[in-house]
Amino acid sequence: GELQLLETDRVLSRKGICVGKGNNVEAFLLVKVEGMDPTVEDTAWYGALATKYASGVPLAISNSVKVEIVEARGLRNADWVGKQQPYITCEIEGKPKTRSTSALGDNPKDPKWNHTAQVGGYQLGDALVLTVWDMDIGKPDDMLGTATLTADQVKAGFVGEVQLMSAGRNVEAFVVVKVVGKDPSLGDHAEEAMLQAAEAMGYDRRAANSARVEVISARGMRNCLEEKAGLATKPYVIV
Repeated sequence: GELQLLETDRVLSRKGICVGKGNNVEAFLLVKVEGMDPTVEDTAWYGALATKYASGVPLAISNSVKVEIVEARGLRNADWVGKQQPYITCEIEGKPKTRSTSALGDNPKDPKWNHTAQVGGYQLGDALVLTVWDMDIGKPDDMLGTATLTADQVKAGFVGEVQLMSAGRNVEAFVVVKVVGKDPSLGDHAEEAMLQAAEAMGYDRRAANSARVEVISARGMRNCLEEKAGLATKPYVIV
């Protein structure tokens, strides 16, 4: 059915940029959501969680990896004016929504962060990406280098320095990091066995713990850019 969109009214700055809410706009989104009665995939997924819980694994961290990022050394200076403000991000490779971000470092070239993160969304076989940035105001942040811990390193656990790639010409920079290993527990083996059994029955494990949403169309949306500028909005929807 249709859902009315809230805060859709039109208020423009002198540059034609939408800055807030106005009046007299009614817009709607046509959407379809399939019911989510428990499927075989759901049953397998919940059963695996119950097995983990019974074996003493805290459910809040059973699908995550603990990362401690201590410091970096040898960073290039990306700022010609002012003081560089480096920070570091950590995420599961290919899963940007798992990103954890540190505070700003205390030293432009050899910052110390002592940043600890419980990075969610982890599955066996995932690699971990570390990226160092320089925070800038008024323009995109500069990337100072990146490093990847392989799936085997994450699984076994890692303590030590990793070299940053793309750190700059003739620059050798490093990050000190500790990753708590994720060798499979009895609960992990049980979860995988149950999911494989569900797959053998012809079910898609990606459908477990999910809902199917079909976004069809929208109507009555405002034009966020001034007509005199000769521009048109390019709307998209986030579920």
